[in-house]
Amino acid sequence: SVIFTIDKQFAMTGINRSFINRYNSDEIIGMNAFELIQEDEQTRVKEIIDRVFSDKQAESFTVRSSEVDPGRFYTVQAVPFIRNSAAEGLTLIATDITDKILAEERLKETNQRLHALAAHLQTIREEERTMISREIHDQLGQELTALKMDIAFLSRQIDKVKLSGKPDWNELQDGLKSMSDITDQTINSVRRIARELRPDVLDKLGLKDAIEWQAEEFTKRTGIDCIVSISQSELNFKHELENTVFRIVQESLTNVARHSGASRSKVGLSVNGSSIYLTIEDNGRGITPEEIDNAKSLGLVGIKERAYSVNGKLTINGQKDKGTILKIIIPIEQ
Repeated sequence: SVIFTIDKQFAMTGINRSFINRYNSDEIIGMNAFELIQEDEQTRVKEIIDRVFSDKQAESFTVRSSEVDPGRFYTVQAVPFIRNSAAEGLTLIATDITDKILAEERLKETNQRLHALAAHLQTIREEERTMISREIHDQLGQELTALKMDIAFLSRQIDKVKLSGKPDWNELQDGLKSMSDITDQTINSVRRIARELRPDVLDKLGLKDAIEWQAEEFTKRTGIDCIVSISQSELNFKHELENTVFRIVQESLTNVARHSGASRSKVGLSVNGSSIYLTIEDNGRGITPEEIDNAKSLGLVGIKERAYSVNGKLTINGQKDKGTILKIIIPIEQ
């Protein structure tokens, strides 16, 4: 702790060894104590000091140090020393709590990110449910209705055969073919919906082909060119790691489509030593520092949390009207 004394004019009259290690004693003795704290806090602290002198009661407060010792936070206890029933001066004991303050701020920021991520995940779940509901209603619903109509048609044909004893084989074959075609369409629709929810290419062909497939789908859907550059012909990582890398690429490209205004994008993946190097870049408007730090940038929150979940180091840089580049380094061994 730093300990010093002041008189009623707020001039410093004594200091302990901790002060001597930071300041020249000849310079600091006689200096106004308020020069040690930020200018915007001096009025508040003066009111506290005046009250300690007048009430002759110790008080504690927190304060930020001045530019001489920038960026430090202290908790200060002001204790009056009394002679002849009057406070002649104060002893101030200042304890550095910067690390505690910064830790609390980091914890608060982390909690904000977690809350934002939870909200983001809930939004994704609702979007997926909406998509599944729409696909089932619009696509599968229509196909199953058509299949039901064909079954009803065949039922009527069978009733006619019972009455006439002469089956119309051509109509029956046409009905069966229509039912077979609709069944094939329904199967393909189910596979497509399942693939959108969980691309089977990642399980069947591996990470490299999955990323290339995702880039092709991205270009088809958005019209934004997407170049994939993967240095290795084969990538063999643990399933959880492959899934995380793929999801980061997926969400990054979604961000490019939603926010960048880009016409081109690029995904790069390489392995160097014991680390995976992943980059996603575009030629769009360029992300701003405020957007990078904004806990409400849900897409970025999701990417950051996925990267941190595999001990990744993430950097994001944007240049106005030149684009954004996202770089992630992930250790292979988790």
